[in-house]
Amino acid sequence: MSLERILFLLIALLLLALLGMAWALLSRLRGVAELRREIGMDLASPLERLERELRGAVQASGQSLRTEQAGQLAQFQQMLLNQQGESTRTQNAQLDTVALQLQSLQKAVGDTLVQQVGHLTQTNTQSLQTLQAQLVERLDALRQSTDKSLSEMRGTMELRLRELQADNEKKLEQMRATVDEKLHATLE
Repeated sequence: MSLERILFLLIALLLLALLGMAWALLSRLRGVAELRREIGMDLASPLERLERELRGAVQASGQSLRTEQAGQLAQFQQMLLNQQGESTRTQNAQLDTVALQLQSLQKAVGDTLVQQVGHLTQTNTQSLQTLQAQLVERLDALRQSTDKSLSEMRGTMELRLRELQADNEKKLEQMRATVDEKLHATLE
């Protein structure tokens, strides 16, 4: 419950108490008026005096009660204000503590992130270097394999070319020989 609501309820209770006292006072005054009518006019002057004294006593009592209640209300109001001030100071202190904790947490998270990013960067760099070394190694192996295959193919092609050349020379010689024979046979 908020302090304002408590203060409002206290004021309402005090007003109800004052209304009750006023009602009781009016009831007494009505009772005095009825008594006066009953006794009659003979006793009017002592009753009037008694009524005045009673009114004075009631007014003094009411004034005293109002003063006392106003003092108690002011004291209660001051107590509520003090409690509210203390509560505000406590809340401010707690907020300051939470703010410091949040700053500390933010710094810790930031430091952790920087550390993790650094670690990830280092890990990625190492992974890339390893991958680069593997690729260079594979490319060298592929180049060597290709060079070897090309060298073998060149050797095979040269061998075949020599064989074809030799075969062609042989056939060409046979054709010359046949042409020479036919030419000699025709000439003879």
